[in-house]
Parts: sequence; C-alpha cells; structure tokens
Amino acid sequence: MRHDELAHLCELAYNDEVKLWSFNTHKIFDVETDTQCFLLYNATLQIVVFRGTELSLTNWTDVITDLKIKPYNGVHEGFQKAFNSIKTELLSELDFDIKTIFCGHSLGGALAILAYNTFEVLDKTCVTFGAPRVYQKDLAEFLKENGEDFYIFRYENLIDPVTFLPPLSFGYRHIGTPLTESNPLPFFFSTLSHKLKSHSITTYIKALKK
Repeated sequence: MRHDELAHLCELAYNDEVKLWSFNTHKIFDVETDTQCFLLYNATLQIVVFRGTELSLTNWTDVITDLKIKPYNGVHEGFQKAFNSIKTELLSELDFDIKTIFCGHSLGGALAILAYNTFEVLDKTCVTFGAPRVYQKDLAEFLKENGEDFYIFRYENLIDPVTFLPPLSFGYRHIGTPLTESNPLPFFFSTLSHKLKSHSITTYIKALKK
C-alpha cells in the first residue's frame, strides 16, 4: 500500500470509523486513556491505524498523555500507558501470519512504533507521520543495533515541532528511517502558525501527493 494512502487512513482515524474497500474494520477504543485505533484486514493484509492527539476544550486526555514524558523502562510513560490500554484487545484480534502495517500520525505514530516493536507478526512494517520520540537513548540504540527498527519509516516535515519532542536533553531519541532530513535552521525562522500547520496530517498528505 502506498504511503500517501496510509496517511489518508491516519487522517480518517480521527473519526469514529475508518472504512477501506475490500477490508473489514474492527475499532478498538479505551475510554480511560482515550486511545483509539482501527484494525483493517482481509485475507492477505492487515493495517493497524492509531489515532493521533485530539485537541478539545472538554477533553485533555491525549494532551496529558503527551505530557507524561517521564521514562518508564526506557519508554515515554504516557505513550506506554496509552498503548497498554488497547494492547490486549489488539493482540486478540491480530492475525500473526499475514503482512501487517502499523501506522499513525502524531501520538498515533508513537503508538504505531510501540506496536511494531511489541507484536511478533510474520511480516511487518511501520509508517508514521509527524511522530514524536518514543524511546530513551539506551533502548533506542539497542533496538537499532538489533535491527528492530529496520522497517520503521518516519515522515517528518522540516519544521514540525512534534518531531523534536520530547527534547534530546530529556534523553529521548528517534528510531527508524527518517524520510525527510531534519534541518534545524528553518525551524527557528518559522512562525508558530507555520510550525503548527506543518504538523497537520493534511500537510503530510499534500506533500506525499506531489
């Protein structure tokens, strides 16, 4: 499946349902952590799409998840807790013998990376858009040295602020292959509105279609 199609699924994941022709859909949602993902599947392929951070005046659960940056066993505590809340149900629904793609935007990208490194499916790939850092340096280096990030592909807009979080000074590092190179110079000369727009999944979709 093309990466622009996966980005579109990540956009749809912010809704209550995600449908794809010739695929069945199973929605997984945890009320307490407000974590949501969709399992799309047919006989030969399954796609797990994680929803990113939802911004709402009445619901700050996702933002609180993002801000829980204290590491737990080398992993961002908030991301790990959110992933754990849907892990058991997702585990029971996965087919471990067919090709699997994990994907997500923003927070959803962080959860996709955790799923990729957790589930030992036969043939797996992870594609993220505007994902933050998930692992502390030692664990990130361990995963890289053991090839456990070989099929993780991270799309990063050059001035997307989320891809710089949590900061390097907090010990966090990215894993996987960045599909745009990070250049800090334009970041500091860009307005806040441009930075926020660069993080939008719509922006990633437009860039992929060019």
